[in-house]
Amino acid sequence: SLGLYGFSMATSGRRRSGPRTHKSRRAPTKREEAEGTTLRLAVLNCEDHGVYGRDVMRSLCELFDETLPDVSWRLFEYNAKQFQFPSDRDLEAVHGVIIPGSRSSAYEDEPWVAALLSFIRSRIHARRIKTLGLCFGHQAIAMALGGVVKKNSPGLRAGANEFRLMNGAECVLLLEDRGGRRDRPSRTNADTLRLLYHHGDVVDRLPPSARLLGVSDECPCDAAAYFDSSSSVAYMVTLQAHLEFETKVGKKCLKDILDSDAQKGISASYLEKCRESMELETDSVEATQAVVRYLWLDPPKPKHRFR
Repeated sequence: SLGLYGFSMATSGRRRSGPRTHKSRRAPTKREEAEGTTLRLAVLNCEDHGVYGRDVMRSLCELFDETLPDVSWRLFEYNAKQFQFPSDRDLEAVHGVIIPGSRSSAYEDEPWVAALLSFIRSRIHARRIKTLGLCFGHQAIAMALGGVVKKNSPGLRAGANEFRLMNGAECVLLLEDRGGRRDRPSRTNADTLRLLYHHGDVVDRLPPSARLLGVSDECPCDAAAYFDSSSSVAYMVTLQAHLEFETKVGKKCLKDILDSDAQKGISASYLEKCRESMELETDSVEATQAVVRYLWLDPPKPKHRFR
């Protein structure tokens, strides 16, 4: 038994219920069951409506199955918009947390957003729980810890985009020996990553505990890592991109979202450019494998320091 029972509610009087469990296609071996080594992650689902709400958990599950075929995993889904968050006991039973995207903004005056930011500060940050933030999750973590999130002045950024690695990002986002570099013939610049995006907000300023890992001309913060003052190993990694959009379900979700953007007055030529960019090779699979290894499967030794 994993001990995942119910939720600690940010607002009293809310209905209590247990998390939904999503399992890997690969069943755990008897040894994994005996040793309790199945990867267990709490997902704070921040969208329960629309196309993304329909597909976010399916695409995350597909991402884990496709990029981590040798790993047995469990994802425990909490509905953050319904004020459902892991209890202290729940957090003790998982290896970490994922905060994915949302149609909402981290700076919105919404009760559930305030509850999420409070949970990030009082539970995830205070306990140094190893966490991955994607898109809205990237922004919410920064906002909760004193950073600045705002509208992206150029407007919507979507499809496949590249950003420049910096400040030792190779330690987190690439698979080769941490701190090393590799020959990447598919890129004009070996120090870039190409991932899939859809966002209208950006992290304009990181909190003091964060280090900038990636930047582009279109976004002041594409990736970040958060550190305890006593450690050189990050306990949170965040990306403005959507790693889960790389899957079959995720790509269809992104295409459906782009179709809905056409009804919002977004330039048809720009949306077509975004769709065409989705045919490009991306680094989402490697980035997923690298981040999961860094945070949960094979945490780096202290000698693997950021420059």
